[in-house]
Amino acid sequence: MPSLRAIAGWGMRRRVVVLALLLLLLVAAAAAIPIGRGEGHRATAKQLRGIDRVRAAIGLNILGARLSGVAQVGALKCLLYRAGDYIYALELCVDSTGRLVRTVDATGAADAQSWDITATPAAGPVLLQPGHLHDPVAVLDRRAALDGTIRLPHEKGKACFDSVAALLEGRGWVDIAAVCAATVDLTRQAVEVAGTLGDARIAQLLTSEIAPARAELALAREALGLTRGQLIVQRSALKRRHLQTRTLYEASTAKFAAERRALGIVG
Repeated sequence: MPSLRAIAGWGMRRRVVVLALLLLLLVAAAAAIPIGRGEGHRATAKQLRGIDRVRAAIGLNILGARLSGVAQVGALKCLLYRAGDYIYALELCVDSTGRLVRTVDATGAADAQSWDITATPAAGPVLLQPGHLHDPVAVLDRRAALDGTIRLPHEKGKACFDSVAALLEGRGWVDIAAVCAATVDLTRQAVEVAGTLGDARIAQLLTSEIAPARAELALAREALGLTRGQLIVQRSALKRRHLQTRTLYEASTAKFAAERRALGIVG
């Protein structure tokens, strides 16, 4: 039978072993913390590099002409951008604080690439201030309004000039004057809308179209008041006037191509 001293010695040794094991576990845990943090920092840094590449590809003006859409993806607001032939090629996604926490690059032939730091949002740069999260939607709404402001009178104007040309060739006897009158009215309204939207350049270009549109309206009314015989006699002079007014009108409308690109309007 072991003596009391032997029993006491064994108990002491067991406590020493247990304490030593606990100490080793604590040391190992303490050593693992910086390792885990280092791996986390490296993973976040890798994601940030991808985020920065997409951000750089879009450029400094995130509300510029390349902005093609806005989508709500869960709790994130994602700004979509055009690149080449792709309308929605690049994405910048922000959280509710406006921090950039996710990007997507879908410009390649392979699957889209994405970079995400939603688990560590504080590491992301501020892309939009919280009070300006609606700005991209406002930009797209204004762009759509300007597109309609430009498109509608031009569509009507083309119909007016094409109809007058057909009339002078003896191929049309409809009420062309109504179409040309609508061109003048729509253009005047478009000038007011462009002014309201704060685009002086668009308003100026539209204003320059009113005079030739009015001249074409006058020509249409005059031609419609002629008999077929009178139209044949006066056709050459009327065609010259038509060509002059159409040249003036189209010289102005041609300038809208550059304006539409600058606004980010395609099609």
